[in-house]
Amino acid sequence: MALGEWKITLRVDFDDKKKPELMTRLAMQLAKELLGSATLIADKRKPQVAVEHGDMFAGNKEVEMVDDEEVLDEV
Repeated sequence: MALGEWKITLRVDFDDKKKPELMTRLAMQLAKELLGSATLIADKRKPQVAVEHGDMFAGNKEVEMVDDEEVLDEV
């Protein structure tokens, strides 16, 4: 069976220039939680997760996933 792929797209317009960075960090935290859940129910292949960020002018770029335990401290 082929690898399945699920996408969640969130579009939001912020006036504050700090909020997009916070939103990216929140998305990374949620992606890690999703990866953990998928890992628990996976069969043979290890699940993969990616976070992308961009806008309608620049397009999307993949966000580097790093371990950051303090992601939600700024919320």
